[in-house]
Amino acid sequence: MADRAEIGRVYAAARSRNPADAAIAVLALGPGATWIAAGRGASPDPALPLDLGTVSTARKHFHQEPPTALELESAIHAIEEEVMRARSLAPRGVPLFTASGAIRDIARACGAGSSPEATLSIEDVEALFHRLADTAQGAPVSRAGMPVDAEFAATLTILREILHHLGFPSVTILRGESRDGDAWAPGSS
Repeated sequence: MADRAEIGRVYAAARSRNPADAAIAVLALGPGATWIAAGRGASPDPALPLDLGTVSTARKHFHQEPPTALELESAIHAIEEEVMRARSLAPRGVPLFTASGAIRDIARACGAGSSPEATLSIEDVEALFHRLADTAQGAPVSRAGMPVDAEFAATLTILREILHHLGFPSVTILRGESRDGDAWAPGSS
């Protein structure tokens, strides 16, 4: 579940990997909300909750699997509006970290395998999103090579919009919990 406590755990794990005064950002993506925080010190500046959850966004925007092109467009518009509330949270280009199991599933779909940690570039996420968009336009689901369920589509769309609009070049997925139950071990590698 995405909340302030998770943001604190992810921030501490990410902080231990970066110089003490370097700006970093963290993302906690949950079923009902997304939290983003950034900072330079031992603890993040205040965390900002966004009304974007993997399940809530899926229920609100995606009624077919795979989602239709119209559903994707509607979701993109709504997600962009909410993400823009966080545009001044962190300087553009700072490293973004998460322990989100849903984003770990995206990494697997991008070819990261079962590695406990991975870094996805904005280009990796964009390429995967284009495969989802192709299925929304009628391409065979078998060609997508990834889940096309509503929750996966919501997660991918939220992540894409966060990376694009907040200026993060990539996201590093720390050990965490995936939808299939991998264990989260804060700060371990």
